[in-house]
Amino acid sequence: FCYLDDEEASVACKQMGYSKYAAFLSPDEYLWDIDINTTYTGSLFNHFSCSTYGTENSLSSCTFYSTSSSSCAVSCTHPRAIRCYETENNCIDGQARLVNGFIAQAGRVEVCVDGVWGSVCDIGWTKSDAFVVCKQLGYVNSEPLIYINSKYGKGNVPMVYSNVNCNGWEKTLTECTKTNYLHFTCSNTAGLLCPDDCVEGEVRLVGGDADSEGTIEVYTNSVWGLITDAGWDENDAHVVCRQLNLSVNGSIPLLNSYYGKPDRAIHYSYILCNGNEQ
Repeated sequence: FCYLDDEEASVACKQMGYSKYAAFLSPDEYLWDIDINTTYTGSLFNHFSCSTYGTENSLSSCTFYSTSSSSCAVSCTHPRAIRCYETENNCIDGQARLVNGFIAQAGRVEVCVDGVWGSVCDIGWTKSDAFVVCKQLGYVNSEPLIYINSKYGKGNVPMVYSNVNCNGWEKTLTECTKTNYLHFTCSNTAGLLCPDDCVEGEVRLVGGDADSEGTIEVYTNSVWGLITDAGWDENDAHVVCRQLNLSVNGSIPLLNSYYGKPDRAIHYSYILCNGNEQ
């Protein structure tokens, strides 16, 4: 096929036993499997057209015209290629997840629709929409940061929603008004970060057996993060203990991820305290 639109791709996937969701591949994504010296003589079909919503279950049910002219062949620099998607067992309709972020609470928004994970278009993406996703993921009291223009990548999933419009009270993104698959055109995905509900500069200890020991985490730029042990010494440990209202006397700096390394971003390295800071 030289020409193929979203509706035709959807019908083709259904005909082959997959879900209705499809995505077009760029030449870079499929030409590795094709002899670059192959000359394409053109398509047997031209002006191929399925219904507006791709309701057909077979391409033979769509309207098409056979062609023996060279009009299609001239424009057929590369044949059209699509990716079809199967339903997944780990995908429950309405579920949401964040993908490709540097921490668990940040990333590209993906939602499960009809058993298939799909991304969300960034057109109309607002904090109200992101708030619903964060709440759904367990970050109840956070004011999210939103990202557009595929900050966390486009991913290898179909784009299932666009123009999402949540009020904030919805329990899941699927309850919000939106434009569904095959009813929109969009190139970029929506992303977000669900901040922790804390005070900038706050510190805490995690992974220890008591409240007075553990890996240090510091709250910076709306998320908890770590401090590397490069240059870490007793003066630095004194400041953390004082900030946590713990005794400074006898505080011991420990290195090499002694209490474990949580899955969080590194905020600081080479901390240089004189030991008197609050």
